[in-house]
Amino acid sequence: MSDILMTKSCIGIRYFADMNPWIDFVVFADEKHKSTIRKCILEAIDEFWESDNTCYGDALSKHLLECGLSNKCYILYYEDVLNKIQKLIDLTSEHSSVYQYKDSDKIWEDFLSWIQQQFSISIEIC
Repeated sequence: MSDILMTKSCIGIRYFADMNPWIDFVVFADEKHKSTIRKCILEAIDEFWESDNTCYGDALSKHLLECGLSNKCYILYYEDVLNKIQKLIDLTSEHSSVYQYKDSDKIWEDFLSWIQQQFSISIEIC
């Protein structure tokens, strides 16, 4: 991830579903791949909604692979970030159950803001 974030032309493309708050992710890549990444995201989400067996993350990975971009981008998932933060809380607090997913949306938004500021990356909505 750090190699991708360190490029001057890196952007983030975020997708989230209002009806399903657990569908929220950002794909980081070089700006020259922006239109292809957007296309992959939209095709993956369509595939997810149309299939009973497809995970949206698997569909996204498949479409990025088909476009030759799987090694040229990094996907950051809402759920993964929250799980890692919860593990840190569990390791450092005897009262971890009190903090579990408290204000999880704010944690996610703050984390994305930190990435934008730290690496001077814009994150666009798909």
